[in-house]
Amino acid sequence: MSAELLHELPSVRRQRRRLTRWSLLGIVVGSALMLVGYVYNVIAIEERIRQIARLQRACDSLEALVAYRRQQLAQLEAPERIIPAAHRLGLELPARPPQVLSSPEAGSP
Repeated sequence: MSAELLHELPSVRRQRRRLTRWSLLGIVVGSALMLVGYVYNVIAIEERIRQIARLQRACDSLEALVAYRRQQLAQLEAPERIIPAAHRLGLELPARPPQVLSSPEAGSP
């Protein structure tokens, strides 16, 4: 009986070889799919990083524009600019500031 175990039947040997080949093929195909997935993921992440950098540059540019516009607004609202223009138009500053009246609907404090 032990001699039978040492010398397997040829059909059993062929079956084991097939099983080993299919297992090896499965491992190779699985590894290839995982590698493709990993490379795709790396490429997608790199693209997202480029998008974030591009959006960050656009955001920085817009923040600089907002700061410039606020500076312009402050210059246009400056009393030093408005008072001479008002005098040229014939407007005069009042002797005392205007009194603010509140209505009951506005919810006075």
